[in-house]
Amino acid sequence: MVRNWPDFAAAEELLKLGADPDAIDAKGMTALHAMLKKGSDKQHSGMFIGHGARGDLPGPDGLAAAEIMRRKRDPEFRHMAEQLNTGSRI
Repeated sequence: MVRNWPDFAAAEELLKLGADPDAIDAKGMTALHAMLKKGSDKQHSGMFIGHGARGDLPGPDGLAAAEIMRRKRDPEFRHMAEQLNTGSRI
């Protein structure tokens, strides 16, 4: 899984090569869920968003990454939540 790489530069290269930004691990978390849980730097979440990560996929607690971001006090996270792909078609 991309999210398990401690080197985010390597993760970005994998994303550029077509890795799924929404891959779900054995714990039921996407990379965004894991980064939010661990408190990773916002730029890393932004990297996954830039590669089409969806914000509507529920994690093991039933919360979507976009929902978690909207609850944070940091306005940058709330802005990022609005940029997340929902997988819906217009």
